[in-house]
Amino acid sequence: MINHKTDNSSLASKVKFRTDRLPSDPIRVLDCYHGSGACWRNIKRLTGRTDITVDGLDIEDKGSFTLLGDNQKTLPNITLSKYNVIDVDSYGVPYDILKDIFSYQGEINAIIYFTMCLTFMRKVPNELLEDIGFTKKMCSEAPVFVSKNGVDKFFEWLSLNEVKEAEYISLPGNGVHIYGAFKIHRTRKDHTPLFSK
Repeated sequence: MINHKTDNSSLASKVKFRTDRLPSDPIRVLDCYHGSGACWRNIKRLTGRTDITVDGLDIEDKGSFTLLGDNQKTLPNITLSKYNVIDVDSYGVPYDILKDIFSYQGEINAIIYFTMCLTFMRKVPNELLEDIGFTKKMCSEAPVFVSKNGVDKFFEWLSLNEVKEAEYISLPGNGVHIYGAFKIHRTRKDHTPLFSK
């Protein structure tokens, strides 16, 4: 079941969406698109919680416009079972990073927060469309048609990956901009990462 609400500000909405759904246990966050850390810094400040630890990937280097650390190269080497929150606050559709999380062979028991943006320039990835049954030919010959209702297609893809329930809020503006969350619980334990903190 997908629950939908509408909200109308960016960072404030992102922070509120997450604070309203925080686990009650001590929180260890893997922030896959950490940037400057503004989102989780604000969550800590607003909640007053001292039991939130954040490990960030793709950390913004304040001395330049570059990003340090490639989350997609790093993620397969991280023990995801250490985290009860994984934040995927990306631009576009978080297909690649979520696919890496879904293919993780170890234990995961976490809330996944995500951001999804669809605009004229950011459409549903062809790989996601192919995963839900569209052919490569359909994707190349009718890209506008197969990308219609991108949010529905994204949630269909989540359901193929054993996501039974998710909720999101939608922000007004050009295109589609949503903040969402779902829980993932898998007990496989045969993943051996290259390193672990």
